[in-house]
Amino acid sequence: TVEEGLSGGQFEFSFKRFKQQGTSMETKRVTMKLRLDVGVAHGTTKTLKQQGHDHPEGERGDVVVTVRIDAGEEYRWEDGVLVQDVSVPYSVMMLGGKVKVRLPSGKEGHLTVAPHSQVGDRRRMSKAGYNGSDLELEFTLAEHAELTDAQKTALESLNELGL
Repeated sequence: TVEEGLSGGQFEFSFKRFKQQGTSMETKRVTMKLRLDVGVAHGTTKTLKQQGHDHPEGERGDVVVTVRIDAGEEYRWEDGVLVQDVSVPYSVMMLGGKVKVRLPSGKEGHLTVAPHSQVGDRRRMSKAGYNGSDLELEFTLAEHAELTDAQKTALESLNELGL
C-alpha cells in the first residue's frame, strides 16, 4: 500500500521454487522476507542472489522482486508517475475555470482548466503525488446520470447553435 511504501519495513512474499531432489526437480513453496527502505519507489527491483530455483548443472538462480505500490482506487501508475483522472464538466472544458481535486494526501486542491481543454489533456501538480513526487491529472468528461430540466433546455439551445 502507499502507507507501507512510505514507512518501509520488512515484507514477506511467497513463491514456488524448483528444488532438486536427487535427479529430479520438485516444486516447493518458499516464504522469504525482504526489507524495503522508507519511501521505496514504485517499480524498484531488488535482487536476492542465489535464492531462486535450483539448477541441475549449476548454481541456484537469483530472485528478482519488483516493488508494486498499490496506487488505490482513484489513481494508477504510468511509467513510475502517479496519475489521477479528474472529472471536468463540459462547460469548464470549453470556457475554462477551476475544479476541485482530492489529492493523495487527502487534502483538497483546485485545478485551473484552460479554455478549449480536451478529454485526455493533462496537468502536472508538483510534489502532490507519492512521497513528494509529481502528480499527473488527466481530464475526463464529467458524466451525469440524470439531467435537470434546466440542463436539458441549455443543452438543446447549445445543440441548436451547433455545439
